[in-house]
Amino acid sequence: MIKTILAALNIRSNEVHLFIWLFVHSFFIGFIIVFFEVAASSIFLTKFNVETIPYAYIGGAIVVTVLGFICSKCEEVFSFSKSLMGSLFFLLVSNCILAILLFLSSSRLSVMALFIWIDVIYVLLHIEFWGLAGRIFTVTQGKRLFALIGTGEVCAYIIMGLTIPKIVTITGAANLLFFSASGIICCIVILFYILRSFPAQISSDEKDMKEENFLLKDMIKNKFLIFIIAISVISIFGYYFIDYAFYDRVEAQYLDEKNLASFFGRFFAVVGIVTLIFRTFISGRLLSRFGLTVGLFALPSLLMLGSFAMIISGSLHPGIALLFLIAISTKLVDNVVRISIEEPSILTLYQPFHATQRLGAQTIVESIIEPVAGGVAGVILLVLSFLFNLQAYHISYFMLLILAVWFTIAFFVRREYPNALGKALSKRTLNGELISLDDASSINVLKEGLKSPHIGEVIYCLNILEEIKHKSLDSFLINLLNHPSLEIRLNVLYRIERLNIVSAREAVIQRLKLEKLPLAVGALIRTYASLGGFEVIDRLLPYLEHTEKYIKRGAIIGLLKSGGIQGVLLAGADLMKRVESENSEDRKFAAQVLGQIGIRDFYQPLLSLLRDEEL
Repeated sequence: MIKTILAALNIRSNEVHLFIWLFVHSFFIGFIIVFFEVAASSIFLTKFNVETIPYAYIGGAIVVTVLGFICSKCEEVFSFSKSLMGSLFFLLVSNCILAILLFLSSSRLSVMALFIWIDVIYVLLHIEFWGLAGRIFTVTQGKRLFALIGTGEVCAYIIMGLTIPKIVTITGAANLLFFSASGIICCIVILFYILRSFPAQISSDEKDMKEENFLLKDMIKNKFLIFIIAISVISIFGYYFIDYAFYDRVEAQYLDEKNLASFFGRFFAVVGIVTLIFRTFISGRLLSRFGLTVGLFALPSLLMLGSFAMIISGSLHPGIALLFLIAISTKLVDNVVRISIEEPSILTLYQPFHATQRLGAQTIVESIIEPVAGGVAGVILLVLSFLFNLQAYHISYFMLLILAVWFTIAFFVRREYPNALGKALSKRTLNGELISLDDASSINVLKEGLKSPHIGEVIYCLNILEEIKHKSLDSFLINLLNHPSLEIRLNVLYRIERLNIVSAREAVIQRLKLEKLPLAVGALIRTYASLGGFEVIDRLLPYLEHTEKYIKRGAIIGLLKSGGIQGVLLAGADLMKRVESENSEDRKFAAQVLGQIGIRDFYQPLLSLLRDEEL
């Protein structure tokens, strides 16, 4: 049963131990976030009016940016392990200090600091966890396992979210901070165990920061990078405006601290359940079928529907329960779609950049640009709250303006992405291992690359298509069997043989009838033999007596590898005759055949040839 489950989840036996520990770590990340955010949000809304939230947005942007800068400096001074452990101890100490301040005075300043610290908790926990996961697993493993590992956090949202309403009736909202502190302690213990138990996976060469910084200077001039920054910024604006509308309706609906905490707990649980369903059954299929078109336009489209609904509901019956329902539904959609569809799509946009550039660009956007954008959004909301009696449905009017800009930027990004990808293709800086290219834009660029007059570019495209296991790879290879370049035809035949693409058998036979070059004929013969069929022996036998060495070599290799007992008997006699021949060219031919066969059991002739007098 365990083997069946592991196979279904695509987890390999040597990954099980690490996977379990990281899954548990992910669970406690969600555990901490739920308890801390529920406590901070419910206490904040009982102490402050919603009009004060923009101050928290601005404060959060400043604190996160400063801490991000400090963390980057610490990473230069301390080892990777010490940096991770240090960030968790910092969070534990800050959590305890905030809890103590809250119990000593419960002042407005301590409550504001608590609410601001939500962003700090979220950012530092995810930097620690995904930094650890990225170091432990290779990129290929990460593509299989990261989404699955991340469900630990989602499970915590569901379980803890459903539990909090019962806990808070006994302990009160402030005591939830002790639960979050206990979660941080659990993360420290788990991290300590992983660092001690898997030192080989943790250690790796440090990246060259000087080279990265130098490359980033050039990237700032890149038009496509500016588009990525623009769509990230406008998305952050949308997030904070929806967040403000959400808190406005929650404050109007609940006045009591315990009721607020219970609501936030249930909301987290619903977010977790919907996210789990969406990730499992919907988002992957949507992104695979429609690619960036859905990835970039899904979230603003859904938020536009929510904004229109809030405007209509608020204009007709301000303050009614329907407006509350629409506001929390829009927030729910924002949380789920942002994580499941928009974030993977934004990551895909970095694909055209070189690996060092890609990492540097993501770091700058996520640790500097986005927090600053959050602060700017807070300033705008603050100004609007001074000018107007700002409520959820008022926010929706401004949200429509943001969405208009968002759609415009998304349109230009969607149009520019294939161009950027094409340029990266010509420079050969793409890496299918890093991000899946299974969307229409990327595949169209690769299809065009297969038509390139440059041999290296065609082979490069094939490498990526094979790397991402694209479903149309077989047909691409079959079509390229008639390519005018000998090098490409040989490369394609090698792939067909190695991947055992049986559907290419007839195409190989037809090409065999047309091919004139001996080297290609030999490759066709051995590829045909590898694809099997009852007539293999009969079709290959005439080539065994061919005078052209490349053709004869292809027949011998094909028969020895794929001709069964009869093939081994027929071709083996010829091979041994050449091994024992007095002619050095015959012995050289035999050595080349043995090398290309690659069968370990055929080592006896090799031992003889290794002692040959002719070097």
